[in-house]
Amino acid sequence: MIGLWKRLAALGFLVAAFCALFAMVALAAPDSPAPANATDAAAEESLARMRALAKEEKWRELADQFKDEDLSAWPKAGDAYFYRGRAYLLLKDAANAERDLKASVEHAPKEGYFWYNLGELYRGLLRNPVKAAQAYKKPPRWRTRAVGCLPTRP
Repeated sequence: MIGLWKRLAALGFLVAAFCALFAMVALAAPDSPAPANATDAAAEESLARMRALAKEEKWRELADQFKDEDLSAWPKAGDAYFYRGRAYLLLKDAANAERDLKASVEHAPKEGYFWYNLGELYRGLLRNPVKAAQAYKKPPRWRTRAVGCLPTRP
């Protein structure tokens, strides 16, 4: 009986070690490959600026600074459109918010949070419950970028 408990304890240790190793690998692996050229590097810097402004909740500054940018060629265009669309949503600029949030879900259709914000736009500013319900139901599965023991479905 003691041998069984030792085996179970060893198995538990192996599972914990595997989860720790998986988390280290997932954290070490970048979300995307390194920028291929100077344009990609500039886009990555601009996206980092967008993230910083969003984190500080400086929505007006974010919208003004990036309003004339063509985000479609950026390596992470979905993220860029999302940040700008979220800024427009919170500034109650429905037309620009809809344009950018639609573009964000076109570039990253598996990002549930992008669909959620599009649904919030339809529910709140545009008062269209049918389109809101469609947006809320659209993502195949809520996906986050959090690292855990079990990977999310690709």
